[in-house]
Amino acid sequence: KNANFVISNKGDDWILDILDRITMLLGNREQKELTNYLKLNNVAFSEWKSGKSKSYRKYLIEIAEFFDVSIDYLVYGKEKS
Repeated sequence: KNANFVISNKGDDWILDILDRITMLLGNREQKELTNYLKLNNVAFSEWKSGKSKSYRKYLIEIAEFFDVSIDYLVYGKEKS
């Protein structure tokens, strides 16, 4: 268990779910809008998607705020019941 959320026993499969959700939430907006909001360099998102970096984990709160969604939605794909 992580202090912020529970990691499923699927290994790293949940990572793709979070990144897919971030990509979906971006819609037509540019990745640069998110990385600028997070004060990260422009290649950060590409590094997340390629698996080179998992630094987005420490930005989950800010990413949720950027998209105006809950962390539960960002991590699990649904609101806490």
